[in-house]
Amino acid sequence: MVRERGRDVVLRGGLRALGEGWSLTELVEAASRRDPDAWRALVDRFQRLVWSVARGFGLSDHDAHDAVQVVWLQLARRIGQISDPERLGLWLATTTRRECIRLLAANRPERNADLGDYFVDEPATTVGVEETVLEKERREALWRAVAELPGNCQALVRIFLAEPPPTYAEVAAALGMPVNSVGPRRQRCLALLRAAVIAR
Repeated sequence: MVRERGRDVVLRGGLRALGEGWSLTELVEAASRRDPDAWRALVDRFQRLVWSVARGFGLSDHDAHDAVQVVWLQLARRIGQISDPERLGLWLATTTRRECIRLLAANRPERNADLGDYFVDEPATTVGVEETVLEKERREALWRAVAELPGNCQALVRIFLAEPPPTYAEVAAALGMPVNSVGPRRQRCLALLRAAVIAR
């Protein structure tokens, strides 16, 4: 094992201890050689974006899971063909959007998303019983307000919850809108959400 740019590299066993220092180009190249650590790093970096796009289309739990699995399978099949690895997030957002549209077309009528599912994987706050109850009530009130937004605003708000936050290009690809309209629409949607919360 050698030390390269502050990272541990196992010369014969592939990449190990992948950290924030790795560029997307390095991760994609390693993943295309079937390095499992590189794959894990890619999934860790983009899984919330992919899930947020799927949720933004209002898919059921089952359909959202199917869409996400198909997206990762397509990446596994085509990762050696990615011409610009630094735009992988954009590719994933676009691919997820297309798969969601396909599923919606195949499963009419469209189903409503369960907004509460967004927080299934979030750690619960355990400061105290009262604080926990109040936080739960605030969260439920917020998502009731989100549910009252127009459909395009609901999708936009959900996608911006991804961690790390998606770029405007990724959001535009996910929602099929011009990049330069993402910022203004985000501001309008947040203003509507703020008004809905205040009204409650």
